[in-house]
Amino acid sequence: MSRLITAPARLRIVCCCTALLALILSQVAQSQVQLKTDTARLRELRTKSRGGQLTPDEKQELDAAMKEREWANRPKLPPPVIPRRNEAPPREYFVDNELGDDGANGLVATGDPAKGGPFKTLARAVSSLKPGDTLHLTRNRTPYHESLILADVSGNPMQPITIDGHGATITGCDPLDSDWVKTDTAGLYKSDKLLGQLDEFGDDAKLQRVFFLFDGVQQRMGRSSKGKKAAFKSPADLQAGEWTYDAPSKTFYVKVAGELAEAKVEAPYRRNGVTVRGRAGVSHVVVRNLICRHVLNDGFNLHGTGTAVRFENIAAFENGDDGYSPHESFGSSIDGYWASRNSTGIGLGNQAVTTITNAHFEGNFAYDFALGHGPTTELRNSVIMTTEPDAKPLGVINPQELKLTFHNVQIQSSGRANMELPARSTFYGTRLTALVPAWLIAGEAHISESVFGGKTMECKSGGSWKGAKNIFGKGTKLIGFDEPDRGEKDLGSDLLKANGSPFTSCGADASLMKIPLRPW
Repeated sequence: MSRLITAPARLRIVCCCTALLALILSQVAQSQVQLKTDTARLRELRTKSRGGQLTPDEKQELDAAMKEREWANRPKLPPPVIPRRNEAPPREYFVDNELGDDGANGLVATGDPAKGGPFKTLARAVSSLKPGDTLHLTRNRTPYHESLILADVSGNPMQPITIDGHGATITGCDPLDSDWVKTDTAGLYKSDKLLGQLDEFGDDAKLQRVFFLFDGVQQRMGRSSKGKKAAFKSPADLQAGEWTYDAPSKTFYVKVAGELAEAKVEAPYRRNGVTVRGRAGVSHVVVRNLICRHVLNDGFNLHGTGTAVRFENIAAFENGDDGYSPHESFGSSIDGYWASRNSTGIGLGNQAVTTITNAHFEGNFAYDFALGHGPTTELRNSVIMTTEPDAKPLGVINPQELKLTFHNVQIQSSGRANMELPARSTFYGTRLTALVPAWLIAGEAHISESVFGGKTMECKSGGSWKGAKNIFGKGTKLIGFDEPDRGEKDLGSDLLKANGSPFTSCGADASLMKIPLRPW
């Protein structure tokens, strides 16, 4: 009888049985997870934590709840791939925001009545994607005035879904709506409707992030969502190319030279450039060669549950909050990233698991690299250059047993931009070259084979330093700790310019960094 069952049939039977067993085990495991702390109580504890109002018992309760949710929301293994007969082969789709048509089949890069043509919108193109498919964006001079939204979109281990931007840009800004009213002051216009038109949760969040473009140039008025926020000016004090907000009347004002219709003023109506939402789970998706700029919130925003989600050669420029921001238990990786003039170059939260390789962070307004709660993060073969006067290279916000690993990273900052590691955070570093004024350590630091310039390295009360084979600049003062086998050298100003390690087996090796060229 067994001779009547062909080899392919036997393979399908085995795969089906394996899938059924995996499903049963998964359901059993998930049924055993019972969260002791409900969502309302967790939100209450987090709010009190941010205000520094937790009692010792409540701190213990919050720690236990976060660890419980980290386990409950851990990335789940994807179901086995079952071979199917007559399954449609993967397809190549195309989208062109200038010449496309959502009535086309999307299977041809350029319009051809006989063969179809590209889609016009990202939403229409994404709705067609199945495992193994690839979507190509046409790079036009006109950016895509539309968010790329991937909601529970998944490939599988053998057939990932790929989205290739080919260097295209997604923007969050559009020209101002026609509801702006001219005031009695020359060049001064106002709108009490814009606040409701911005796509973000809550008025406070909108006001922290909002900016305007005047003829393509961003104007933040000295405000950054996670950093410094200058007071709003009086409308009477505005100069051409400036804006302000009046809270009592919920009214925005802009000042232009001439007429508003001719001034090319834009506002960030869209929240994110790329949104990935995994309520049911997102897995095996690749997004590459894409730039997100001028959105109200994050260039790349990831929420929910995600596994094997990969970004390659991406960039975030002048966004209202984070350049890249994963949340909850989302698992993702980046290989090739530029982040500049956002509030933060990257903002990692909750229990997200993230690996970043070949990245360049420079000129972000609050933090170049920021983390909060308890994410697990690894940064490799990358550069952090903190150049804005009020910015810091590293920001750790409300840490809850946070873990951060840097390997082969150059860090440079000026002014008062210190590296600060608070309590309840653990930092692992190897082969770093760090030229910052000071390190202030209240958590745990495990650092080896690294080079440190600056005035002081200080362990605060409760902090600890475990270092080996490090080199410190002559004159660098160690406070609260010692490292007996440390080296001391004169560190020149060209320390970061060498195409290799500054010293044998010590410091970052620039030749190993494959950072993409700056895309703007």
